[in-house]
Amino acid sequence: MAAACTLEVSTTVDSGKFNQVFSWLIREGIIPAYPAEEDQDWFSKNIFLLKIIKDEFSDELRDNKTDEFYLSQFVWVLYENLSNPFSLKKQIVKYGAPGTGKTYQARQQTSLLFDIWKEEFASNSSLTHSSQIELVQFHPSFSYKDFMEGLRPVLDGNGTAQLTLQNGVFKEFCRNAGKWEIDVCGLGLDRDWESITIDELRLHREKLSGDHWQYIFEISDSSKLVSDAVPPFFFIIDEVNGPSCLGFLVS
Repeated sequence: MAAACTLEVSTTVDSGKFNQVFSWLIREGIIPAYPAEEDQDWFSKNIFLLKIIKDEFSDELRDNKTDEFYLSQFVWVLYENLSNPFSLKKQIVKYGAPGTGKTYQARQQTSLLFDIWKEEFASNSSLTHSSQIELVQFHPSFSYKDFMEGLRPVLDGNGTAQLTLQNGVFKEFCRNAGKWEIDVCGLGLDRDWESITIDELRLHREKLSGDHWQYIFEISDSSKLVSDAVPPFFFIIDEVNGPSCLGFLVS
């Protein structure tokens, strides 16, 4: 009833879901810790959080770039992305009738996750969402050599066409996304990639001199995991139920 009658609280009425977002925001240092002497009920925490959100978006509210109705729903948007993230750790298949915005939503969700990552790890870097995303469409003429690798005619120095093994779009995408891990593997460390911190790699900084490492060594909190600091990459396949996809499955 409170959520329906006032904009001073969020629309997330489930206290468990609200507290999940509330605790995450405090744990990540995005909002200050909630005072222990204050009431610990759902309503009091909502008042505290919504005031911070409205203060943060005060310029957008003044310029009519957003409104209080959306900000009251903002906590639920955060919950959806925390409970079901669209990330490289998980493959997601969006299904539905043509023209319902599946590809558009995928782009929007990856853009949000990229912005969250960049704000935490690389706010001053030149990386953009468009540089981290690849979209392919499985149309009937799209083949294995386009996706993985295959022989393609390439002109040599004499202008003669020679068949040369060329990487497909997915293989090239994977090589680009894995260059940090490949570099670390070359160091011969007896460590799991997921457990290595930025501080541990500072001793090997001279060997990790590629431009893609520069922003990582500029991160102030050296206790961060390198695997978290590496930018997210998003590969979107449109028309995944098309004839080409069936051909890949059969082969």
